[in-house]
Amino acid sequence: MTTMQGVPDLSPDPDDVLQVEAPEPVVQVRPVGPVRVQDLPRVSAGIRGLTVPDGPPKQLLTADPHRATATIITSDLAILIGGSAQDIQGGQPGQLPAGTVLKFGATDELWATALGGTVTTVTVIQERWANG
Repeated sequence: MTTMQGVPDLSPDPDDVLQVEAPEPVVQVRPVGPVRVQDLPRVSAGIRGLTVPDGPPKQLLTADPHRATATIITSDLAILIGGSAQDIQGGQPGQLPAGTVLKFGATDELWATALGGTVTTVTVIQERWANG
């Protein structure tokens, strides 16, 4: 390419510099029939009992991308649960009655506080599909 004065324009084309390629065409995939889904195997697990007071919320689970599932088992008192301490203190927490088993399949945090003016014990069982 040359400029109006007849001098060659040696500026490279930005697409050439960035090595832009034409986009690939989108291929629609529609499975026919049932699709088999297989869970990843669990490589480790842990069980612990936590004392949960009736007062400031206590963290039961940290955010963990390697966690496959967690099981929360309440004992003698109901507990309030939420995704953060603020959810319990100022939001609308969930309530688990005494003797409840909750299977938690998310990788998020989980916080709790006891109901009934005392402390309770909560059992936490975690299964991890990867170590890290």
